[in-house]
Amino acid sequence: MSNEARARLEQALLKERDQEAIDQILTRFLAQHHYQDILHLSLILKHWQTLMGASLAPKTRPSGLAKGRLTILTADPAYAAHLSYYEAELLQLLTGICGPGVVKAVKFTTGAFTPLDPKTVLAKAVPLPGPALRPGKQQQAQAAAAAEPIADARLRKRFQRAMAQALAKQGAT
Repeated sequence: MSNEARARLEQALLKERDQEAIDQILTRFLAQHHYQDILHLSLILKHWQTLMGASLAPKTRPSGLAKGRLTILTADPAYAAHLSYYEAELLQLLTGICGPGVVKAVKFTTGAFTPLDPKTVLAKAVPLPGPALRPGKQQQAQAAAAAEPIADARLRKRFQRAMAQALAKQGAT
């Protein structure tokens, strides 16, 4: 293996490791701040095509997840009526994706339908916290230390900011 190929492989492995670390940190952060619904809704969005099938996915979309209830918006009342017959099967699939007890019920609604935009769905599903607190020097230093192993400079900086904000919020409560 050439040095160039070895360097590319090492870079790819570092990037993959960094992404896994960020995913774990983000999951833990969301759980600590009681925003698990965001995490579960993002998993549902990720697997939406598989859940609904190629023919129904473009005509439906998840519009929110709260207190174990997934709301699905349909383009037509006939789709809502048809899908309600498959609620039990859909709940089984959702359990496989999100885990047991996360989605306990499904509600089908009909309304103005726009193409699926994950950012919009997530923003409406769970309101984000209020104004950000200003992190102190100690919190910034802790965040910098936590972000140090991340190889990608841009990702490291973003993570550092998010971590500093989380520490500031944690210190305020």
